[in-house]
Formats: sequence, C-alpha cells, structure tokens
Amino acid sequence: MKKIILISIIWVSFHGFSNVVDRFGVELRRGVYYGKDSNTPFTGTVRSYFEIDYLDKPEEDRRVESIGTFEKGRPEGLFRTYYENGRVQREITYKNGLQDGVAKFYNESGRLKTESNYNNGRLHGTSKNYYENGTLESEVQYRNGVQNGEMKFYHNNGQLHSRVRLKNGRKDGTIRTYYENGAEQERLSYKNNVLDGTSRWYYPTGVVKSEISYSHGKKNGQAKYYHSNGNLRSEVNWIYDSIIGNVKLYDENGEFQRDMKIDEKSLESQQEEYEEDEEFGV
Repeated sequence: MKKIILISIIWVSFHGFSNVVDRFGVELRRGVYYGKDSNTPFTGTVRSYFEIDYLDKPEEDRRVESIGTFEKGRPEGLFRTYYENGRVQREITYKNGLQDGVAKFYNESGRLKTESNYNNGRLHGTSKNYYENGTLESEVQYRNGVQNGEMKFYHNNGQLHSRVRLKNGRKDGTIRTYYENGAEQERLSYKNNVLDGTSRWYYPTGVVKSEISYSHGKKNGQAKYYHSNGNLRSEVNWIYDSIIGNVKLYDENGEFQRDMKIDEKSLESQQEEYEEDEEFGV
C-alpha cells in the first residue's frame, strides 16, 4: 500500500498536476495555455468558480464551476463543469489537447441529455440525445466526424419516429418515418441526398395517402393521391416538377369525375386543404 502511494506521489510530482490554480492563473496564447506571466506551457489543474462566489466568499467556500487538468499547455484527461446547484453539467475527456472518448451533457436535474464518442477530436461511433424525461430521442452514427450509417429518431413516448441511412453524411436508400401510434407515415427513396425513385406517404390508419415518383430530387412520372378510405383521389403526370396535361379527379368511391387543368402551386394548396379537412373531420 505504501509503495502504491509513493508511486502516485512521484507520478503527480513528475507531471506537475499538484499545481492547482484558478482560471485567472493561466492565459491562452496561440492555442496553448501558459501560467500567468510565464513562458512555460502550463501543467496542472485549473479550477474555475462561479462569478458571484469570487465577490464575497473565501476560496475554500467557493463553488467550483469547472475543473480540468492540462499537460504542457493542452487539456488532458477529464474536464467537468457544474450547475450552480452542484450537479454535473458536462464531462469531456481530452487526449493530447483533443476530445477523445465519451462526452456527456446533463440537465440541471441530473438527467443525461447527450452522450457522444470522440476519437482524436472527431465524433466517432454512436451519439445519443435524450428528452428531458430521460427517454431516448435519437441515435446517430459517426465515422471520423461524418454522419455515416443508420440514424434513429424517437417520439417522446418512446415509439420510433424515423429511421435514416446516411452514406458519408448524405441520405442514401429508404428513409422511414412513423406516427406516434407506430404506424408508418412516410417511406422515402433517396439517392445521393435527393429523392429518387418512388416515395409513399400514409394516413395514420396505414392507408396510402400518396405515391410520387422522383428523379434527381424532382417529381418525374406519375403521381397518385388517395382518399383516406384508400380510393384513388387524383392522378398527376409530372416532368421534372412541372405538371404535364390535365389532372384526373376521382370521388370518394374512386369513380372518375373530371379532368382539370391546374398549376403546381394550386395543386399543392388543394392537397394541404384536403389534408386539413381530413384531420378535422370536415
């Protein structure tokens, strides 16, 4: 036991971490921290206190706002900051002056807000965000600082909200979103970060709301829109975001009613009005 203590004392003395100062004892010069009025990069521990405590409290009674260690002028090891109520606000680990390892952020009640992994200063691995009630809000995969792989987002009730796949930071493949009841809301086809292929939207009941073909991010081909009972409501032919020919309209029974000449803006407006009527039961 005595041998372990002796080794610990020698290690601290060698690395200089027994040198403890407050934030006024160091200064930043060209990305490196130096001791105040010193030309030697700082090695040791820096404590920062809440501003109000500097005014009317002796040092031993001041509340620590942040604390961390430096080696040769750069952050090294675990850094913590605190709320005024004493709870931890964030924990960040550094290696050779760069974030490395797990970084955690908390709310004032002590619940975890975010948890991210870093490697050599870049996000790498899984990052998680949480709602105020502690429920998981999102999971995002990173590789060397770039979003890569599957991302998941959740409703406050814990139900999956959306599933997104990224390739080098760009949307690629099928993206699905869901209503709070778990029913599918959207199924979107992406290629190189833009809509490409057939995408579908659904009512909360699971009935298809619309099917639209895209090419390079623009509506291209036939699009179909449906009543909430599943019957066809309208058919539109698109060529790169422009309507070609007339729009075919159908009643709630799926019976053809008429052809109608309509521009893109009016069609969008009609679609929004229809969805509002469906939402409020008009």
